[in-house]
Amino acid sequence: YYADLAEAIKAAYLKRFLEPGTGIFSPGTQAAQAFALFLNMAPEEQRQAAVKHLVEDVKAKREGHFATGIFGTRYALDVLSQEGYGQMVYDVVNHRDFPGWGYMLANGATTLWEHWEMSDNTYSHNHPMFGSVSQWFFNWLGGIQPESDAVGFNRIAIRPQFIRDLDWVRCTYDSI
Repeated sequence: YYADLAEAIKAAYLKRFLEPGTGIFSPGTQAAQAFALFLNMAPEEQRQAAVKHLVEDVKAKREGHFATGIFGTRYALDVLSQEGYGQMVYDVVNHRDFPGWGYMLANGATTLWEHWEMSDNTYSHNHPMFGSVSQWFFNWLGGIQPESDAVGFNRIAIRPQFIRDLDWVRCTYDSI
């Protein structure tokens, strides 16, 4: 029953949001692409086009920045890394210009801000809004990942991404 329901939901999703033959999920934003790719909604024959659209948006349209919002950021980090764009993600994470984590650091942040923009009276300066980058450090730079069929972390794989100009990574994950 649930397998049939999942297929019906996927078919309805694709009919409503996928622009046939393009790999673009309406409205074509980074978040829309990241969600569809992370959830394996893209038909196999359009997956690479969907990834390409996301990559081009980050590189060309956004000049190497994410415009994913708080919900799409986690999925963009994971999808791009999984698809072999770990170096690009690392570069996005480290950009010192607005918007991004590097911008926060360049402007004196010692914790994550609620918003990419600095504010002395509007936004929180100790907020987990874009904290998914911390998980990305462990999962993709450190390479500590649960196996796809794991229950929690009862089975792991070590799959670090090798990034140029990154000389070392040290991380641990305490688990059962």
